[in-house]
Amino acid sequence: MKRLLLTITLSVALSGCFSIRTPFIPTNYYYLNQELLSFKNIAQIETFLVIRDFAVPEELFDNRLMIWFDDGTVQKFNYHRFNSDYADIINNFIFSRMNLSKAFKFGVASFNSAIVPNFILEGKVLEFKALAEKKDKKKNWVQVSIQINLIKYEPISTNKPVVLSQIYSQRIDFEEREYTRIAKSFSKALSLIVDKMILDIQSAIAHYSEE
Repeated sequence: MKRLLLTITLSVALSGCFSIRTPFIPTNYYYLNQELLSFKNIAQIETFLVIRDFAVPEELFDNRLMIWFDDGTVQKFNYHRFNSDYADIINNFIFSRMNLSKAFKFGVASFNSAIVPNFILEGKVLEFKALAEKKDKKKNWVQVSIQINLIKYEPISTNKPVVLSQIYSQRIDFEEREYTRIAKSFSKALSLIVDKMILDIQSAIAHYSEE
């Protein structure tokens, strides 16, 4: 009996000296960076544009980096994330780039602006994915697709004419399956799409004003 009590006492004492700790894994955060504008010396168009937040797919519900493989599986990386949720980083990127372009003389504002706009831009992100072939680590790409509607704001009329309705798609391939490559490819794809969007919006507004 004494031996049993001694064994129990030693076990309790030793358990206080040792602890099992899980290794600390730091979380890496990534950003969408603005690429250089694909056009130079763009003419300003005299309009004030308001942007509604673009809707994003339900699958982009948090900020984890993900890869969709050709076999239908999806890999989500808990320790590799964007610095904010997908909805925020995409909308902030679009809003910032349209302002940085200086394409609209009276500026670009969010939907809660107190100033009455000339036009309203609304849109939906149809696809924002990193994809890969599971058996070939050199075959990776991002696919971004965005649908937009440009609406002429008529405060009195219930009829809001759609001046432009367009879908933009951009694919960027990359060989190294690295997290930084995913973020960089998304940045490039989104930059190219917004640049095309800006030029089309300018053209649509100019054409509408001439009518």
